Order: sequence, then C-alpha cells, then structure tokens
Amino acid sequence: MPRLFFALPVPEECKRKLVSGFPQKKFHGLRMVPEANLHITLYFLGDTKEDQVQDIIRQLQTVASDSGSFEMKFAGLKTILKERKPVMIWAQFEENPAFEQLSIALRKCFPTDEKRKPNPHLTLARIKQLKQLPFELPEVKPFSFTVATVELWESKLGSEGATYSLIERQKLK
Repeated sequence: MPRLFFALPVPEECKRKLVSGFPQKKFHGLRMVPEANLHITLYFLGDTKEDQVQDIIRQLQTVASDSGSFEMKFAGLKTILKERKPVMIWAQFEENPAFEQLSIALRKCFPTDEKRKPNPHLTLARIKQLKQLPFELPEVKPFSFTVATVELWESKLGSEGATYSLIERQKLK
C-alpha cells in the first residue's frame, strides 16, 4: 500500500538558501532531510489502496483547476519541541489563505482524522535523542516564491529515512 501525500514543490534556489547555513558536519541523533526531498506538505493521506490512486489523481486535477497560484513567504527557522526536547527543525512560512484553502479542498476530497489547521512549513531535519541542538540555527534572509503547481508524492520508509517519488503534478489555474 503506497503512503501518499500532497505537496508543494520548492524552487531549487530556495532550498539552497534554507540549507546553506547549516553545518556540513554530521551529528549523531540529527538527520538533515536531503535537499531533493524538501517540500511543503499540504495534506498527508497515509497508506492508500493501489486501486484508489487514479481516483486521487482525478480529484487532484479538479482541485488544482479550481485553485489559483499564490505566493509563499518564508517566516523563519523554528525548532519543534516535544517534552522540551528538539524533534524537528522547520522552515516556517507565513500563514496564507490560498495555502489553507487548497489544503482544506484536498481534505474535503479525502477525509482523515486530521483536525489540525494547515500549517505551511518544510521539515529540514529530524532529531532523535538530543536534549538540545548542537548548533545555533543559521540566519536565513527572507524570500518568497510563487506556487504554481501541486503534487502527489509517495513516501517509502527505510532505515536511512523516507524516500519520496513524484506520482503526479498538476498546474494551478
């Protein structure tokens, strides 16, 4: 059963801006997300039956054709804590009504138990077994980019983390 999610692609130059200030050294317990895997998740579907994939693609086409392109503005880097320990490093983006509407439109097509408000962010690193970050978060100059497409990706979990593959890309109107 494929694990599927909807995502917004991030331009390569924006990915470079986000990762360039991080130390190149590897730290035990901290895994940076490979640059090729960086994306903004719109909505996570999870495990999906193979025979549902074509219907999901058709629904994505419909939602994309009803949604216009929009701007995403970087708001800063953020450490996500769980029980006062760092578990992730995010690139946070400003709240955006168009992002929220697109995410909600997809949620309506494919209801799950997800109740949280859509939060525009990109996961840069996952952290295990560290009480604090071994470095300061780098300064990243503000930037923005235009979102003109929405994508359906598959996630495969492995010992080295998730690998992603693009299933479908649809242009926004």
